[in-house]
Amino acid sequence: KTFDTLKDLIRVCDPKFVAQAAIYARTQFGMRSISHVVASELAKRISTEPWAKSFYNAIVYRPDDMMEILSYHLNNKQKIPNSMKRGFSQAFSKFDRYQLAKYRGEGKGVKLVDVVNLIHPKPTEKNADAIKALVNGDLKSFDTWETELTKAGQVAVNDEEKAELKKEVWVRLIQEKKIGYFALLRNLRNIAQQAPEILTEALAMLVNEQAIRKSLVLPFRFTTAYEEIKTSTIHGSLQREIIVALNKAVDISLANV
Repeated sequence: KTFDTLKDLIRVCDPKFVAQAAIYARTQFGMRSISHVVASELAKRISTEPWAKSFYNAIVYRPDDMMEILSYHLNNKQKIPNSMKRGFSQAFSKFDRYQLAKYRGEGKGVKLVDVVNLIHPKPTEKNADAIKALVNGDLKSFDTWETELTKAGQVAVNDEEKAELKKEVWVRLIQEKKIGYFALLRNLRNIAQQAPEILTEALAMLVNEQAIRKSLVLPFRFTTAYEEIKTSTIHGSLQREIIVALNKAVDISLANV
């Protein structure tokens, strides 16, 4: 029903205003799915507009935005307009090897390599090697918290060593600030259980106003984390410390609404 209402509005509203609203929603409010639908549905009205290419470049905030827009577009059996192809091709220049590797989209209906094969982006100095590796199937994620923890689990010979290695990973990620804000929020329980000695430092990152606003994380994410902590095996002072931080963070995050 929401999407039906949206489609009706797209048909009657000024297309340039719709495009600007979609970009604002995606880049300022972190609204992903709704902006993807707008980008696809708007194609019927703006494909011949001189600014259409710029719109499809600007709506791409992360590499996976292109994947999701194309997935919706192709599922609705719509032809991909040249303006979308050119805009996405331009958008590739924003991303380096790390970002392209992180958002490869393995297992998704439309993967990042499919986007490359559809639009043929012009490689830049920043991403030429990454695009070539992606097409050849050699581009792998690296230096992310997921891969660091996976490695720790793979090299450990027993559960005790695995626990120690995971603790070391959490301590390093937090001390070196190499974990994204949303990943930090999602892993509060793991950090509290596996590396409690670094929890206070992690919570200081959690309530950092600048980090919250940059992350575009919406308040409901904090309530999800709160419910997880309340129902976990974490109790006593550790649980209270986390809940106090979550309460403070969710108040700050209201500015993102």
